[in-house]
Amino acid sequence: MSDKILILRENPPETYIKALKESGLQYDCGLDFDKKDYRGLLLIGGGDIFPPLYGGDLKSATAINITRDGIEIEATDFFVGKGLPVLGICRGLQLLNVYFGGTLKNIPDHTGEKDVVRVVKTADQSRTSFTVNCRHRQAIDRLAPNAAVCMTAEDGTVECCFFSEKVFGTQFHPERSEENTRRVIFDTFARLTGKFTPDRTFLRYPK
Repeated sequence: MSDKILILRENPPETYIKALKESGLQYDCGLDFDKKDYRGLLLIGGGDIFPPLYGGDLKSATAINITRDGIEIEATDFFVGKGLPVLGICRGLQLLNVYFGGTLKNIPDHTGEKDVVRVVKTADQSRTSFTVNCRHRQAIDRLAPNAAVCMTAEDGTVECCFFSEKVFGTQFHPERSEENTRRVIFDTFARLTGKFTPDRTFLRYPK
């Protein structure tokens, strides 16, 4: 098996690459998810997911890319089928929720010309809060049946959840958040891929 994870984007923003390197992860960028035996999959931010995929209103969507939706769903199916880790960020979390049977909604006050800095709370109170950078116009509405929430915003928006022991995502952007928040998310991903990261804080699948 390759030592690399796959960022399912040909030219991802540098912030994702920096965050992966901080957690000791090697990577490839591209769309050919079935050409190598990757250790994990990273789904990153972007436009809206095609609403008919979850029974949503097409009129309310912007920046739709049906081709991207199809590739990301196919890649998710491939990695989940092999029992490999998947991390979804922003749109990536939304796609995972839709893939597993959930729905999305439009949400105010979580986007703008710049990131919105918010405090989110952990569901199990293992740590009171994290400061995160948000910039999204949609969020989870109905949770997928297998989803377990890890973090929520003060208004109840789901900001992080697991879909299985190896599949999780964040609605916020950890790659643009403060170091402690960034490292918790990407170190968790690294740990799930088998990368040993000692003396770090990890998220765990709520049982």
